[in-house]
Amino acid sequence: MPNKNLAPIVLFVYNRPLLTKTALEHLMANELAADSTLYIYADGPKENASLEQINNIEETRKIIKQKQWCGKVHIVENNKNKGLAQSVITGVTRIVEEYGTVIVLEDDLLISPTFLRFMNDALERYKDEEKVLQISGFNFPIKQFRNPDSFFFMPLISSWGWATWRRAWQQFDAQAKGYEALKTDKLLRHQFDLNSAYPYSEMLISQMEHKNIDSWAIRWFWTLFRNNKLTLFPETTFVSNIGYGENATHTKIESKQYSAQLINAQFSSKNFPKIIEIDLKKWKHVRNYLASCDKTKVRFSLQKKLASIFYKVSPNLDSKTQ
Repeated sequence: MPNKNLAPIVLFVYNRPLLTKTALEHLMANELAADSTLYIYADGPKENASLEQINNIEETRKIIKQKQWCGKVHIVENNKNKGLAQSVITGVTRIVEEYGTVIVLEDDLLISPTFLRFMNDALERYKDEEKVLQISGFNFPIKQFRNPDSFFFMPLISSWGWATWRRAWQQFDAQAKGYEALKTDKLLRHQFDLNSAYPYSEMLISQMEHKNIDSWAIRWFWTLFRNNKLTLFPETTFVSNIGYGENATHTKIESKQYSAQLINAQFSSKNFPKIIEIDLKKWKHVRNYLASCDKTKVRFSLQKKLASIFYKVSPNLDSKTQ
């Protein structure tokens, strides 16, 4: 029987059966999986879906029903296509309202065997800390970050394996109120772009005005930014994205400069930060990393990888969308 003290897990899947199976196998291998409750949201076909796409959706749905991936599994199958952003917003809202906490995964994410323990320990540790908006299982492959038992706060979010509380998600602003100021307030734009390290303002404006991207995460980042909140990050990642290939939304070609190797080492929640404040040294490393990704000759490839953390590009930008 699932442990009611553990946060429920939500997994969003669509039309990638092999990736879905691999992601579920990694989840099942987690040390707390057998004690956890899993909700799987399977998105439906678009109106103009091809036979191949429909077959992939059906194969994905067969896989999610193959095993008892966690202690208890609930499957929600949509008849029509909602798209990733609306699926996440609807699913997370439903689960977090019912349970008070939620751990969120997507079909192209692999997690380390200690991922669930990290998430649950951190959710418990910071449950009453209003300053903390999110727990992230992912971190960038920055060469200075080598300690698997080190954790720190940043004013940033991630959508690659994360968790939150009802008190935090209730602040999520799908309308991104006040974003228009980014077009005229140079200082605000500079700050939202991480001191001009990366063009997140462009992403948010595109989301809200041009509708050529479909992102919940860039709006979640705006929520964090406008409310002066923080996210707990591990120094070395518990999450790796394997969504590379022709069917991927952004990551068509894997880049060694972006790939992150999972950690399997043990950690202690005693090493979670006691003071809730930005680790300025590590925060500088992250900003420098993002700035270098935006300026190198491989900018286009890396931009797509980084952007996939925040949004899904529309079909006219050479991508697969939900």
